[in-house]
Order: sequence, then C-alpha cells, then structure tokens
Amino acid sequence: MKCGFVIPYRNRLNNLKISLPIIKSRLDKLDIEYEIAIVNQDDSKPFNRGLMLNIGVDILFNKVDYIIIHDVDYFCLDENCYKYSITGNLIKNNSYFKATKKQMKENNYRGFGGGCWIFLKDDYVKINGFGNNFWGWGCEDDSLMTRCSKKKINIKRKDFSWREINHKTSRNKHEYYNHNLKMLELDKNTKNFFRDGFNKVDYEIISIESLINNNFFNVKNYKKLLRKLNLKYIEDIVNLSEIGFDTDNNINIYNIVNNHNPPNLNI
Repeated sequence: MKCGFVIPYRNRLNNLKISLPIIKSRLDKLDIEYEIAIVNQDDSKPFNRGLMLNIGVDILFNKVDYIIIHDVDYFCLDENCYKYSITGNLIKNNSYFKATKKQMKENNYRGFGGGCWIFLKDDYVKINGFGNNFWGWGCEDDSLMTRCSKKKINIKRKDFSWREINHKTSRNKHEYYNHNLKMLELDKNTKNFFRDGFNKVDYEIISIESLINNNFFNVKNYKKLLRKLNLKYIEDIVNLSEIGFDTDNNINIYNIVNNHNPPNLNI
C-alpha cells in the first residue's frame, strides 16, 4: 500500500523546514512506500487551502492507494501517527490541540476536524474532497466534516499529541469570511458536493522542485532553527542524524497557479 502525503503551502518556509523532516522520519520508520506533494499556491489570489489539498490529491491520485492530508504548521510527537489501519472507512488523527472546556464549547469540539486526515481514495471521491470556494482562513474543514457526515463516512479520532509551530496567524474574520460561511451552508445540501469540489479542480503546474539534496536540510542549520523557534525539544523525539534528502525522489514541491477565482465582494 502506497501513501500519498499532501501538504498545502504558501510562504511558510520555516514551518516546512521544521515539520517536513519530522514527517519524513515518521514515514521512514513505518517502512512504507510513500510520495509527498507540497502544493504551493504560487499566485496573487487569497490562499485557498481546500483547493490546494484537492490539487495535491489529484496530482498523486493514480500513483497511491490512500491519502494523508496534513497542515504545514503542525507536527506529531508520536512515532506511529501515520500508521495505516482501517476502522470503518476513514481514519482521522486526533485534533491538533488539547482543547480547554471553553474551546470545546466554542468550537463544538465533537465535530471539530483539521490538521491531519487519512483517507481511502474511494472515500475522498465519495465526498468529492474539499469545496474549492473557501478563500482565506476558515470553514473548509467544517465543510469536509459536513460532507463526511452526509455520506455516512465513519470518522475515528486517534489520541496523539500534536504541537503547533509558531507563525504569524491570520485566523481573524476577513473579507471572505462571510462568503465562506455561505459556502458552508450550501454544503448542507448533498447535491452541492458535486457542483464544487475535487471533481472540479482547475490548475496549472508552473514547475516542480524535487527535494533531493541537502540544501533543504542539514542537521546544523536545523538545530539553529529549532533554537530560534524555541523547539529544541524536537532533538529528543527525532534522530536528526537519520534524516537525509540526498537520495530521495519522492518529495516534491509543486508550484501551482489555480484557475479558480474568489468572489467579487463589491457586487
């Protein structure tokens, strides 16, 4: 069974430099075949995480057996977090923060999804992936949860420990937030799934960068970055000397221009 690993990306190089070696070390220890697609939205439009994930799945779809989708700014402390197993149809790693009672109440924690999902390909097709029309931050994971629920995809949460890599966040209400809420409401109608989603992706690959050299990773620079970001404890959970990108040809950055357009909010 070959794993397709998709990371949506834009302007988070330090996050990628921290999380990717950890992800790679976890996958290597599982001794599984895998390919990683880092999907870089290389255009001037607002970031569209769901669309980048759909594109990544599309790129890898015919080469892999199952899909892991994973945010760039989180990593897992547990070695077996990406281990493949089936309970029902869908495996979902535990949400990436330890929620307080207040957060559980505010975010309806039982229905919260995000961070890392593991899908069988058939199930991703069944729900038609993410909606393509969520711009900026917010609602795309809620949409995916709705699609899973409507299509009766069983979700299992795994109790792993996750950590966030600090970055400048834009998780405030923005100009497209109300639009995203409207798109989320549309997804309550199952018919909308196939009007907008994985089957409608439209994009161009500008270039592909293969991470096959140690210009991306070396232990000395990695340790400096860990100290800079106050993440030195990662040295205790990952054997840095085992990580190398010099012989791999299964990790690629896909620089993408998407042919979807955000709504004109002035109309």
